[in-house]
Amino acid sequence: MKHRAGRAAFLRFHQIFLTLKKQGVCLNDRNSCPSRPPTSCASLHASKVYQMQPPQFQASMKHYIHSLRKVSDQLIAERKQVQHSDQLVSESLEIQIKRWWVNLSPVMQQRRFQIFEVAAQCKGQYRDRPALREIANALRALGWVETRDWTTLGRNRRLWIPKSVPRQTD
Repeated sequence: MKHRAGRAAFLRFHQIFLTLKKQGVCLNDRNSCPSRPPTSCASLHASKVYQMQPPQFQASMKHYIHSLRKVSDQLIAERKQVQHSDQLVSESLEIQIKRWWVNLSPVMQQRRFQIFEVAAQCKGQYRDRPALREIANALRALGWVETRDWTTLGRNRRLWIPKSVPRQTD
């Protein structure tokens, strides 16, 4: 349906264009008229200047672009406020890890943890998650010990256990 409507509009425009062309009206620029020599076109432009109206969608397009800019400016301002409030993390990683550890059940406290599991529970100073080396330093400061699982199923992973929990030997 759209294609037919577009075709009909094109045919109407083309018909108007051909009518104006028969009347001798030049719709091109004053400086360039490829259909006629410049001398015949110059006299025509000097006597009558016909300019085609700009398409009707330009005014609404300007309004649409203006509204998009407003929305994007608002979103950027909101993101800056959120980022600024998130930047100020008052708790150190040690405190965050202690709080996470206390909230675990006793059964969960008996298992070994990968550093990624600990990182998922912490908030970074400048980003969503802290750097893994910072978490490792905090775990060492809290007395955690790094071990490796050398089994085939363990895939040589590094695991962390606190000193208070007895080590599991595989």
